[in-house]
Amino acid sequence: METENIEIYQSLKRKYLIVYLLGNFVDWIQGPYLYKLYLHYGYTTTDISTLYITGFLSSAISGVLIGHLADKFGRKKLCVFYFISTIVACLCTNYSDLMMLHLGRIFGGISASILFSSFESWYISRHLSADLPHDWMGSTLASSTFYNGLLAIAAGILASILADTLDYGPVAPFMFAILVCILSGVTCMTTWRENSHKKVYSNLLQGLSVIFRNDGPLIYLGLIQTLFETIMYTFIFLWTPILDPIQPSNGLIFSLFMLCIVFGSALHSILVNYYQISRLMLLCSSVVLALFSIAVSTIGIHVQMQFDGEQIGTYVCLVSFLIFEISVGIYYPAIGYLRGIIVPEVHRTSVANWFRLPSNLLICVVLLYIRIGVPDNRLIFALSAMCLSIASLYCVEFVKAYKRDYSIINEDKCVNHSNPKVLIA
Repeated sequence: METENIEIYQSLKRKYLIVYLLGNFVDWIQGPYLYKLYLHYGYTTTDISTLYITGFLSSAISGVLIGHLADKFGRKKLCVFYFISTIVACLCTNYSDLMMLHLGRIFGGISASILFSSFESWYISRHLSADLPHDWMGSTLASSTFYNGLLAIAAGILASILADTLDYGPVAPFMFAILVCILSGVTCMTTWRENSHKKVYSNLLQGLSVIFRNDGPLIYLGLIQTLFETIMYTFIFLWTPILDPIQPSNGLIFSLFMLCIVFGSALHSILVNYYQISRLMLLCSSVVLALFSIAVSTIGIHVQMQFDGEQIGTYVCLVSFLIFEISVGIYYPAIGYLRGIIVPEVHRTSVANWFRLPSNLLICVVLLYIRIGVPDNRLIFALSAMCLSIASLYCVEFVKAYKRDYSIINEDKCVNHSNPKVLIA
């Protein structure tokens, strides 16, 4: 029975990771050249900020509908649509017209909503329906974070080669992404089975009502996710100008960030598999580690602003940024596992997208602030540290509620089902 379960798990894990990582590869290969593409077409920083805001608003608004449709009609269908939507978004980059670029960002936002909710929801549903041990699910999520970090580095290098060697310039990575989307969509259609789901007769607000009706850990988990991921995306927009005084290679810095995420994911797997540290504790630890790194970054930015402290302050920020990325590598597999345990199956994708809605809206507020002038980075990072402090307090409440309501699902007991062949990240 154990051998049969391992074979079922390995097959499911392989099918999921191939399609999920291809989906992420498509996203990563576009990232390094999106801003450069807009500059290539002659748009100002203000115009580009507006385009990014369009993408996040699209993700926020469409996510509510996408989550409902995925839970009602099938998550595999939405995952296939992800590749179609991404193809449309990439095709729009061939045009310099601002309206076409905004249309591309709208479809890009739709794709982001699907990528960060429907893929994981499909896998968790298949894993639980096969009655496989819960900690094996956590192992898959850790593997996805681990390989995703390595894939990001490879995608960044490939995007640079394509943009520098082909006549399309910064459009080339987007054209290559279309080919990958076609291959990935066909792979998803032919290798994935649709989730078996009950017919859901509900409105668009059903997922939201599930969150607020729940007086247990679900609301706390949503608040932790909102605060952490808002800070993470804010960091993505600000790290480049903050590190500019030491004139680093942005490609090298990006690779270091991705390696830190890989290290964080590997550390997560080691602590779970060999030291039996619960993912509950790892989630809390990742938030505290992120708080420490952002607090140190705030100090570094303050030192930067002193007349003779620019170099020192910048290097302090660089080290703290690397620590922050390690916390991200620990955070993603931990929160993915806990979402898999506590989010109701019939509303899984809908709840995931409701979790992302406030984060997307808050990021739009940050972008609007950046758009109106030169931002006060010290203020932004100080507020970020305050948000992570609040998230740390929510972690305490989450732990209490989780242990109260889910003591029957004891993670330590799940570890007894572990097999070294299964748990390799």
